[in-house]
Amino acid sequence: MLPEGLELDLIRIENAPLGLIRRIRGEDKMPSDPKEAIKIEIQNELQNLERLAKEVKRYLAKAPTDPGYLEISGIGKLIHDFYNGIEQIFERVAVRIDDDLPQGSHWHTDLLHRMEMAWGEKRPAVINHSLALELQKYLRFRHLFRHSYGYELLWEEIQPLAKRLSGILKEIRQQLQQFLAKL
Repeated sequence: MLPEGLELDLIRIENAPLGLIRRIRGEDKMPSDPKEAIKIEIQNELQNLERLAKEVKRYLAKAPTDPGYLEISGIGKLIHDFYNGIEQIFERVAVRIDDDLPQGSHWHTDLLHRMEMAWGEKRPAVINHSLALELQKYLRFRHLFRHSYGYELLWEEIQPLAKRLSGILKEIRQQLQQFLAKL
């Protein structure tokens, strides 16, 4: 049922976005046209990213000056999840439109770089170079988060990413809207 290269993500229906619940119940159908389907999938991911950004913003509004291990780990998880959501959008573009998902040990970096370039005649660039450079910081953090212990995370490294997250979301939303308008 899924296009080649996409993984199945399981979530509890209670936590699912309304659009997904409507598709599960058969009230809304996923279009068979890949360009129309990608628009819906991107919108769903943007809703998830918005939820994460709100949680980070809510925490930052009352964050202590010297957060503890659990707080740092929790914000780190939200930042990790934020980049995961962005990468899922890029994966869907690569699979549904490019018909080619990067492979190999550096596929995450390759995917990010690919999104800042047009893919032949199939699609325009998804994001600009400036945003790609900003997202590279989140990709590096996601890698660090996955491959280190929580007690090794430093607030002075996480805090700038957390503070910039809402702005990054605004930029990605704008650039994705421009991309979708060109499809």
